[in-house]
Amino acid sequence: MKTRGRLPAAGAAFLLSVSRMTVFLNSLRRIAALALVFLALAAAALPALAWAEGSVSAVVHVRRLVDAGRMDEARSFIRQWRAGGKGYKVRVLFVEGLIAARSGETARAVEIYRAILAAEPTNDVVRIELARSLATLNDADGVRAQAEMLRASGIDDRLGGAITRLADLVDANRPLRFRAYGSVLPSTNVNRGTDNETVPLGPIDLKINPASRRKSGVGLLLGGEVIYQQQFTPTQRFIAVGSAVGRIYPNARDLSSFNFDGAVGLERSFGGTRASIALTAAAGTSTEQVNVVQGGLRGEISGRFSHAPRWLWSLNGQIRLQNDLATGSRDGEIYNLGASFDRYFATGHFIRLGGRGEAARFRVERFSYDEIGFFAGYARPLPLGVNVYAQAGVAFRDYDGLYPGLAEGQNDTRYTGDLVLTKRDLSFAGFAPQLLYRYERVVSNAAFDDIERHEIEMRLTREF
Repeated sequence: MKTRGRLPAAGAAFLLSVSRMTVFLNSLRRIAALALVFLALAAAALPALAWAEGSVSAVVHVRRLVDAGRMDEARSFIRQWRAGGKGYKVRVLFVEGLIAARSGETARAVEIYRAILAAEPTNDVVRIELARSLATLNDADGVRAQAEMLRASGIDDRLGGAITRLADLVDANRPLRFRAYGSVLPSTNVNRGTDNETVPLGPIDLKINPASRRKSGVGLLLGGEVIYQQQFTPTQRFIAVGSAVGRIYPNARDLSSFNFDGAVGLERSFGGTRASIALTAAAGTSTEQVNVVQGGLRGEISGRFSHAPRWLWSLNGQIRLQNDLATGSRDGEIYNLGASFDRYFATGHFIRLGGRGEAARFRVERFSYDEIGFFAGYARPLPLGVNVYAQAGVAFRDYDGLYPGLAEGQNDTRYTGDLVLTKRDLSFAGFAPQLLYRYERVVSNAAFDDIERHEIEMRLTREF
């Protein structure tokens, strides 16, 4: 019997797959066309891919040869054009990447583009090709990382948002993703203890228990994340994220801790502006019990100043309800609001200025506080295959109520410093090694909270 108006399930699935692949390939063709336009627009700013003497761009010409399958002619042309001049080696290597991608050797093309970016991290034309090749490999995380870098530096805007749309398309093909990371975690203060020897109790100075003094140690940092995304329209998508992080100290199990976070929300784009809102949940545990649970609402909006396109801005806020299961003294609400401004000079090269405020109102008044903080950061790709990001911050926190032993409320000043180094020319299956260093110094009139800490993490990342 023949069936009209319906397809068998297998046939429908096959057509859906073919339809998605057709959309995917068409998008890649559009990206290629836009990349050609970008080459023409950017040629004057990129000496390595500059215009030839005459009316035809050398790079556009060689790309046409590659697209026509005339690989040997493409190699011969680029090796003879301005041989030995500035950027010669990069041009030759770039053409080898184009040939590899055109020949179906996409993984090799990715390696070539990564090698070029290790030497020239601000070469946006190569980064566009890298994003295209990663999309062909269906590498959602890799494409998204490159798209965000090109978007932040304004390159994707000049392409009409094409790279971001490509990343969205790859996300749609892989709506569910998993990430995991691990690191050795050396710290000079694993228990957030103090260096003070005594604590005042009125006119009496009491000796602090050795268990509350600072302890150094080496632990393990283990983390994972599950991400689900569903694109509703080209400008709107649903996002659900769940994550877990554990800090494990084998020689001090009572100091180990685990944190779980989840969020479900919507993200929407309005031209060059993005807005998102999400319901959040979190839990913090020790090795013995769940200590605290939270639930709340988080929102964020970001964009670019129309009259200052090199400046990006971001605003975010969150409201959390907290249940302190350990003692109940910190049951209450936490509110925070933050803002940051990035000024880009080139892809991966920017300064960052920002501030944040936080207020907590807990059941026991002396734990309630108001805090305001400021930070400044600087990122730059260095020529030795290293990306560096350095940030310094200061925050001022005033507590309500009286602290035991003090005639006034507790007040803290917290100084922080962060340094992130990424070795981009050492890539392992698309991941580069990354070193994170963090310094924290809290100056407090409460002896137990007067602390200092140095901490190091070592990870692998795709964000380079």
